[in-house]
Amino acid sequence: MEQKEREHKTEVEAMTNNRAMLEAKLAKYSSELKSLKNTLQREQELSGRLRESSPIGLVGSERQPETVRRETYAALNVPVVDAKLQGRVLVSLRASLELVTSFATQLSTLHSYLQQRCKTYPIDTSTGVQISTVNQKLCKLLHSSSSSYTKPLVSAFSQYSGKLHANPYSTPTGSSDLMEFALAHRRLVAYLDTLTPYLQISLQEECGESVCGVQLTDINMQISNTLPRLVAAFSTADNYLSLLARGPVEGVSVASLPVCLQRLKISIRDLHSVLEALHNLYSSKI
Repeated sequence: MEQKEREHKTEVEAMTNNRAMLEAKLAKYSSELKSLKNTLQREQELSGRLRESSPIGLVGSERQPETVRRETYAALNVPVVDAKLQGRVLVSLRASLELVTSFATQLSTLHSYLQQRCKTYPIDTSTGVQISTVNQKLCKLLHSSSSSYTKPLVSAFSQYSGKLHANPYSTPTGSSDLMEFALAHRRLVAYLDTLTPYLQISLQEECGESVCGVQLTDINMQISNTLPRLVAAFSTADNYLSLLARGPVEGVSVASLPVCLQRLKISIRDLHSVLEALHNLYSSKI
């Protein structure tokens, strides 16, 4: 009997100790739960105050990856801040300025070469005067290329790029500087459209000369067929550039901006492909 009483007493003591431990844990968990509830309540209060203080209520659990809803900011004329995006834009601008400058230089070089060729071929050897009236007109058109079209193009883009570097918070699209570049680009496209028929006729006249062999004739015909593709590629890029320059009100909406930029990118790739083909053809001709 005494043995059983001792065992019972030991069991009661163990249960009492376990109960004390459980009560201590329960008190600890209750304290932590109360603290968490207070923290959550405080966070909700602060979030509510922040929403009330924000004029457009952009802060919340469903916040967009861009941190702000660009459409709402655009409506309020508040600049959107995205440091990573701005960094990429500035890098792209520097590369674009180099490409535009290089393109203008190479185009001026090509036009200078064509002008010299038109002056000397075909020519009346007895008088030293050009035989072709088309080439005479073509020389005048080519002479105005650099000063009237390529230089203004580089100048306009350089000014646009410089303004964005000076003020990275400004909007890349819809600015007056981008519009100036778009207008300079459109004037260049119109100039190339005017120039192309004269170039094609000049190539045909060259093929009619007795000194023009089969290989040169084939190259000339390939150049003649590629020139309209060049103007078409320029025109396609010009359309998207013009939309970007007009901004979200008259041109491209904020929602459609990624699509427009992607299509502009594709058109520039097509333009590069045509320019590369012309480069190879003229290199073969030289």
